Order: sequence, then C-alpha cells, then structure tokens
Amino acid sequence: MGVEKNLPIAAAAPGGELLGGPPLTVVAVTLRGAIAGFSLGTQPAVAAQLAGEFHLTGRATALLLAVEGAAAMLTSLLVFWGARMVSARTLACAASVIFVLANLLASRYQSYEALLFCRALAGLGSGTVMIISLMSAAGCSNPERVYGGWIVGQTLASAAGLYFLPTLFSYHGIAGAYFLMAMAMLLAIPLVSGFNSSRACRAANDARIQSALELSRGGGYARVGPRWIAAACSLLALFLFYTSIAGIWAFAASRGAAAHLPSEQVAADLSTANIVSLLGALLAAWIGHSARRQQFILAGHLLLALALLLFAIADAEPIFAASVILLQIAWAFGAPFLLSLNAAIEPGGSVMITANIALGAGLAAGPLLTGFMLDMHCGFVLAAATSGAMIAMGLLALWSGTRASSYLPPDIGAAS
Repeated sequence: MGVEKNLPIAAAAPGGELLGGPPLTVVAVTLRGAIAGFSLGTQPAVAAQLAGEFHLTGRATALLLAVEGAAAMLTSLLVFWGARMVSARTLACAASVIFVLANLLASRYQSYEALLFCRALAGLGSGTVMIISLMSAAGCSNPERVYGGWIVGQTLASAAGLYFLPTLFSYHGIAGAYFLMAMAMLLAIPLVSGFNSSRACRAANDARIQSALELSRGGGYARVGPRWIAAACSLLALFLFYTSIAGIWAFAASRGAAAHLPSEQVAADLSTANIVSLLGALLAAWIGHSARRQQFILAGHLLLALALLLFAIADAEPIFAASVILLQIAWAFGAPFLLSLNAAIEPGGSVMITANIALGAGLAAGPLLTGFMLDMHCGFVLAAATSGAMIAMGLLALWSGTRASSYLPPDIGAAS
C-alpha cells in the first residue's frame, strides 16, 4: 500500500496519475527547472568559453561557476523564511524577474568582478525557482515521476545548449548565452501558476508523515529511530552525489583538450552525452515510485563509478565519449530517486529546503574542488579518484541511515 495513494493532490487532475501530478504542475516544474539549471547543465561549454574569452585560470573559472551554485544554495534559506510571508507562486515570480535582470546585466559585463556579482544574483533567482520546483514536485502524488520529468527537461536543454552554444559563442561570446537565458525565463514567467501552493505541499507532508506513523505502529518499518538521522544521511548522500558529478562535468571539455581531442568532437560528445542520458531520465520517470528504490540508487552510483574510471583513462575519443555518456546517465537516473528519498522523509518541509542547499552546495563545491586540483597540477586521474571516494562515502551514508532510522521508506529502511 503506497503512501502516495493516500494523498488527495494530483489524483483528480486529468492525466495526473500518468504524469505523477497535475499536468500544469509537471510542465511548470519541467520547463522552469530546465531554464534555471541551464547554465549548470552546460558548464563544460560555459567554462571553456569563459577561460578562453577572458584568459582565466582554472581557479578563476571555477570561482565563477561556484559563485552561482553557492548563491543558489544560500537562497534556500531565504525561501524557507519568505514562504512564511508570501505564496510560493509570488516568490517564483519575483525570482524569475531577478534571474532575467541578472542575466541581462551579465550580458553587458564590464569586468570580472562585475560578472561575479551578476552570476551570484542569477544564482539567487535560479535557486529560488529550483527549490519551489522541488517543493511542488514533492507535493505531487508520484514525486519520483515528476522528478524524472524535471531531469528530462534539464537534460534536453543542456543537450541543445552544448550543441548550439559553440556557434552562438562564435558570434556573441558568453554574453549571447546569458541573454538567451534571460529571454527564456521571461517567456516562462506565466508558468508560475502551475506550482503547487505551500498549503498543498504541507498537506502532502502531513499525509505522508501520518502514513509513516501508521506503518511504524503496524510493523511496516524494521526499526525506529529519529528522523534527523535519516535526513542527515540522505542529504549527505545527495551532496556527495552532486559534488562528484559537478566537479568532473564542469571540466569535461578540458579533459578532452588534455587528451588532444578535436574541440568539435569534444563538443559533439558532450551533446551526445546529454541526449543519451534522456534514457536514464525517462526510465526513472517511467519507473516512478517503486519498492526497489534502494537498488536503483545503488545502480546510479555504480554507473557513476564506472564513468569516473573511464574519465581517468580517457586518452582516446571512444573512452572519453563513453565516460561523459555514463556520467550523464548516472546523474539522470540516480538523481530523481535520491530527491524522492528526501521528499519521503518530509515532503514540502525543511528537509526539501535543506535538500536544495545540499544540491547547490554540491554544484558549487564540485567545480571549485576540481579547479583547485587542476591548478595544483594534480591531474584528472586524481580528480576522478577524489570523486570516486565521495560517491563511496555517499553509499556508506545511505547504508548507515537505513540501519539507524525508520523514517526512510520501507524499501530503504527494511532489514536486508
């Protein structure tokens, strides 16, 4: 008996069960999430363009990328405070305006410092849109399926960006990408009406917690432990998962250059990786809520480990292509299940707010760590090994959480 079936949200909407939630909510989460995460998904192309256009070091390039991710992380605290005063839809609308203005300003930058400020401001806007998208998805009847759609949207946008951005850069430089993001978000502002209200998310939260208590009393969980243990372990796993991926993905183009691969071939491989990763995202969306979520999370981590191994030895084009393709498939398939795991603990509440902080922290820390290692001449092998150690730590954290707490879902918390 799934917990989600007890929720009144999305069940009555036409197509809601098939999509995982109300169609307008799924569209809003998918499209606006894709726009907000566009610069993060196209980091290899953006990082290479920034470094070439401004003659930046790896550390300076990484700082630009990390500032945007860090701002997106910190904005979660503002959303947690602001949601008590205004509606989620009003916050999303305000964040969209900030995002548009920040990207327009970035397209007219005058200095490196000014660009840093603009990217931080853009991060505040995109982070707000992201957390409201995640909260809305958590309030749907089948969060895994909606998270899958969220990943599909970002994957499609990133694939298109990696394919077309080099051409755009040749005419307009990095300013062309920032202007494109501003216009896309401007056109998507009306979609804020599709976001679930804070009240709906709280209703989903209350229903799932009540069902969890009933399952616990009825023996549905193998052991009882405090919710904070489950939350801490799942959040740590999410942070490490995103850190390991972001650090490698941001410098994937540099890895291809180090292997003396043609830049056109590297760009084609990165775009292909995004397109092929749709298979992982669509599979996660099709599976939706499943009693085998634990195995799917493990599969995503193992795919990532294989991708990192290939990345470390990617001295030939086929190995490089296989590494970035597996990297993106691992992210597209594993992320929805990790996010739904956090939603299952306390959907629409503080855990999902903190999940966006963990996600943003990973996106900021990954490029910064890898950029620092490359500047210290540690090389890509050590960078890949560091990422591999982080995903192993993430799996250990999830295992520890399942042994200590009953607030993880039955498929995670049950004794093996």
